[in-house]
Amino acid sequence: MADFDVIVVGASVAGSTAAALLGQQGFHVLLLERAVFPRQTDLRQFEK
Repeated sequence: MADFDVIVVGASVAGSTAAALLGQQGFHVLLLERAVFPRQTDLRQFEK
């Protein structure tokens, strides 16, 4: 079994960013997400 310094639950923008930044700093990171990727995203909500 692998050892991890940090476990991030949820691969949202915040979770993915946290995992990436921690990984860049040398931490062994496990990123868990229950949804299947790539997910369908409706970006129309951001249109003005």
